[in-house]
Amino acid sequence: MNILITVATKEEVKSLMADLEGQDTSYVINQHNVHVLVTGVGMVATAYHLTALFSSEITYDLIINIGLAGSFSSEVDLGTVVQVTSDQIVELGAQDGGGFISAHDLGFIHEEEAVLHNVSDFGNEVIDGLLQVDGITVNTVHGDEERIAEVVDRSGAQIETMEGAAVFYVCKQEGQPCVQIRAISNYVERRDKSKWEVDLALKNLSTVMLDILKAI
Repeated sequence: MNILITVATKEEVKSLMADLEGQDTSYVINQHNVHVLVTGVGMVATAYHLTALFSSEITYDLIINIGLAGSFSSEVDLGTVVQVTSDQIVELGAQDGGGFISAHDLGFIHEEEAVLHNVSDFGNEVIDGLLQVDGITVNTVHGDEERIAEVVDRSGAQIETMEGAAVFYVCKQEGQPCVQIRAISNYVERRDKSKWEVDLALKNLSTVMLDILKAI
């Protein structure tokens, strides 16, 4: 199999790359070819670099988007690795006074584009054993109590990232199997990095990803 790991920053995949056999951004595990694509932070950079990849002659059997995420729920322990099964570009729409009208409600996008899902029937015992969550993708991470409550009520999301929905969207358009794996580094609240568990989340993400690749 040819497998592509997409990630926003090298820091989020550095430990995993050190554990894989290979060099640069190409590795081999269980006779599978594993490539790493560092896209940069945000939806625009992710969509551009991932779409550009589809213009090359390389094809992939599976794309795995990985990275850190913030959790809206304190019931999920920091460091937990989750599978994001649905995602939304939650800021796409219009403000209406103190309210918000989604792009779907405005008639700009179809219902199936409002909430994006992983497009893979790929079976993996490690992936299947992860906590499954719904996510949102944002340009500005939330840090205000009122806005956090509003977006959770509107979306029903459990986590937020800055790239996930872009990966789902591109893969959906290309008919490309994909999954999204995230490790919870912080709770979504007023920004206080002293409370974050980035090192723990990165360590757990690397461990789980190695287990996933070994189980393929």
